[in-house]
Formats: sequence, structure tokens, C-alpha cells
Amino acid sequence: MSGRQPAPGTLKTRRAEAREAAAIERQRAATREAQIHARAVDAATRWLGETDYDIPRFGFMSAAVIVFAFVVALFAVPSLVQAVTPAWKPGAAVVGSALVAFTFAFMQWFWERKEGATKGFWLCLVGLTAALLPVFFIVYYAAM
Repeated sequence: MSGRQPAPGTLKTRRAEAREAAAIERQRAATREAQIHARAVDAATRWLGETDYDIPRFGFMSAAVIVFAFVVALFAVPSLVQAVTPAWKPGAAVVGSALVAFTFAFMQWFWERKEGATKGFWLCLVGLTAALLPVFFIVYYAAM
């Protein structure tokens, strides 16, 4: 067949149309898969969806590390500071609040955003340390 196309409705035409339709469907499936992976990079986004505004989000790994830092700050830090100094409550409050604030800031700016030590990192670190300091004072003086 020298450059002639098969007549419409023939077996060759239907096979060619089927091949083209399968190729288009494979391309659409690959595009959908790429769009899903581009939008839903973590489980929280897949389960909870996306917002229309830019808010700081934490993945499950970040949340687990921050909870671990709270546990260390509440249980291990007082014991370690008490071994160093007899007046351990103020020191434990400062170290515990700084530990939790550093963990929070680190996980947000280095792990989630991948920006590094920017001005926002330092502001978050100092602000959270100042905000958590009275909380840890209350916890150590009231509970212990």
C-alpha cells in the first residue's frame, strides 16, 4: 500500500484507532498519577486536603519529633539539671523550653520548608522559647 490509508471501518483502521486510544489513556493515567504525586506529597495533604491560604503545616515525622522533645523536656531534662545543680527548677525550665523551641523551629525551617536558618527560624526560636518559659516554670514549680 503506497501511502494509502485503509478504508474507514476496516479491521486495520479499528486496530489503529484502538492503539491510539490506548496510548492516549496511558498518557492520561500517567498525567493523573504525576498530578497526584505533585499535590499530595505527605499523608496529611492526602487525608486532609489543601488549603487556599499558606499556613505552616507539619508532617507526621515533625509532629513525632516535637512530641518526643516535649517528653524529654518534661522527664529527662529535670533529672539531668538536678544532677548538676541543687537549684534545678529555673535551669530545667530554661533548658526544656529552649529544647522544645529549637526542635519546633528546626523541624519547620529545616525539615518541612528546607529553607535553613533564616530570620524566621531565629524569630520562631526566640519567640517560642520566651512563650514556653513560663509554661515550663509553672509545670516544674506546680507539679514537682
